[in-house]
Amino acid sequence: MRRWWATLLVACALVAGAGGARAYDILFLGGVVHGPGALADTPLPTGKIGAVPLDGQLRGATKYFNNGAEPPNIPAELEMEIYGRQGARLSDGTPFHENAYGGIVSFGQGALKMLNVIAGGGPMQGRESFELDGKMNWLIRADMAFDAGFPQGLVITPEIRIYTGVARVPPSLQTAAGARGGVDRAGSLPTGAPVYGMLGDLDEKGVLAGRIVGMSQVPLDFMFMPGGPLVVEREFSTDVPVTREEAGLLTYAGLANLLEILAAADDPAPAVRAYVLGRAPAYLDDFARRARSAQSHLGAVGPRQEARAGQAARIAATLKEQSELARSWAAAGAIPPSSRKAINDALEPVAAELPALRQSVHFSLVRN
Repeated sequence: MRRWWATLLVACALVAGAGGARAYDILFLGGVVHGPGALADTPLPTGKIGAVPLDGQLRGATKYFNNGAEPPNIPAELEMEIYGRQGARLSDGTPFHENAYGGIVSFGQGALKMLNVIAGGGPMQGRESFELDGKMNWLIRADMAFDAGFPQGLVITPEIRIYTGVARVPPSLQTAAGARGGVDRAGSLPTGAPVYGMLGDLDEKGVLAGRIVGMSQVPLDFMFMPGGPLVVEREFSTDVPVTREEAGLLTYAGLANLLEILAAADDPAPAVRAYVLGRAPAYLDDFARRARSAQSHLGAVGPRQEARAGQAARIAATLKEQSELARSWAAAGAIPPSSRKAINDALEPVAAELPALRQSVHFSLVRN
């Protein structure tokens, strides 16, 4: 079996709920795998994590479940007979968690199909943990497995970190070790490029939703693009209820992530600078939409959140203005000082609030 700090954050799998906390479902609505290495970006199927117990801090840990070939079975046990015949075990005999399903990912236009599940027996013992970090991004940890159906095609990532915040595409293992021969990109993404998620309720459906990202490198002896970086992006929805205030605060806090994304425009690598500057208008439009969502949610709360609703409105206006100017940033090769100052002035008050906001926030887990 091969173990790697890689990521297919995406098909996170798991669990039967723990003591006392109500259990919820996380539905993955497709997504993209970038890489590994120069392999083309690959679409992801839908998936699910069932019975996730959460408390008022959106914190919890799932329970490992595997009952062999007996029902319930994940869909892949019918789609890929090898897994059903082995009684919910990976190709090397390692059992996997049956209350989660990440789908079957087809790499190379179907040339290689890999089952994405949560492996048992690793550091997380088949469980998955959830918690909010200090910036109010959701962090998920699990032992992720990708299995092509034979032991030489099995990859297990111990304690992979899946995140709704900002991450940067890592270098190849070769480059990280100071050696030659690595491919320093993940599909369409150059090494060093920022990839980011989201946590809130942009659609105002009253439930938690967003996007998760994760990344790592495949092993040096992996069959395709050895040592290459790999990145996963995945949209998700849940049945976790959130109030207008809770959704607004999560979205408001997440606006500060734009500062970290735009900081990559100063990266020493020309490819990263070009990537960020070329996508700057889309970043700004995306975060302007988030700011409007925060304003809508918090404005509905009343006087208690009036100041933050007003700040969110100012951020939305600033980012909308800057998104028009950003269309010339790629040609200029940099973010103009005036634009950088306007964006920083709008977002730094949010970043300054994060420690106090994180300490005070609590989720009722009830609908409005």
